Amino acid sequence: MNPQQQRVSAFTFEFTHLAPQLLTPIGISTPFDPATPLDKRPKIKEVQALWDTGASGCVITKRLAAKLNLIAVGTGTSKGIGGEHQCSTFVVNLFLPNGIAFAGVMVSDSPLEDNFDVIIGMNVITQGDMALSHVGGKTLFSFRMPSIQKLDFAPKQTHVNIPVPKRRPNDPCHCGSGRKFKKCHGARA
Repeated sequence: MNPQQQRVSAFTFEFTHLAPQLLTPIGISTPFDPATPLDKRPKIKEVQALWDTGASGCVITKRLAAKLNLIAVGTGTSKGIGGEHQCSTFVVNLFLPNGIAFAGVMVSDSPLEDNFDVIIGMNVITQGDMALSHVGGKTLFSFRMPSIQKLDFAPKQTHVNIPVPKRRPNDPCHCGSGRKFKKCHGARA
């Protein structure tokens, strides 16, 4: 199939604020062959997913693995922000918004509990193109698959000097955390 005939799927989420996390709804199920008749397919569960470019692979919570009655296909050691832990690995199907589907994705489980059940890692993200913008104080997150062209903003921009406001230590942090700059992003500088 030549590039002009490829099926391209994409979705965009516009948040009402500067999003501190990229959370989107996705579907997840036990693995099945896409040729399986609709009435024979397992139920697809809708969950919240965090898109994480720092994760090399996809991760699910132990709670979700139990709900889906997943059967482990292996074990290993996972290293992440919560430290190092033993994990089980599973195979699942992932259903992103707007018809983007991944069959037979290897995921590991995590004991971490948060406001999401799945972490979308680089093993999925690298299959397509991802873009973020924050115009007007709102995050816009867009993803398309497959990757069909480079996204490079630099060649199209002319040099413009934009004054950067000086942040004082006691100013509210620009990230929206509600903390003072010196106690949040200023502490990292």
